[in-house]
Amino acid sequence: MWVAQCGWTNVVALMGSRMSQAQERMIRKLGTETWILLDNNEAGQDGAEAMADRLGDAPFPVYRCQYPRHCDETTQPDNLDEEELSSTLASAVRVVRKRHGKRWFVA
Repeated sequence: MWVAQCGWTNVVALMGSRMSQAQERMIRKLGTETWILLDNNEAGQDGAEAMADRLGDAPFPVYRCQYPRHCDETTQPDNLDEEELSSTLASAVRVVRKRHGKRWFVA
């Protein structure tokens, strides 16, 4: 796993574009900062949005990464070089789930 090879510890892969309930329980049980970085295709970005929505109320920081502008829809985390990966993770936006009226939204 490229992200781990670049020095980031406690890295897991979903092995797909959706977080299972078991994976969500594991992440919540670990209770540590979490970065969401799925593939840059439509399925990956939809999965990242769903994951952010589900983890937005976690009692630990959750961050959603955005790929650099030059990346197209075929880009995956292991397509980034070490510098791009570091800047992508460093510039991730914190996910905050907020209540607006009777609905929740992810900011």
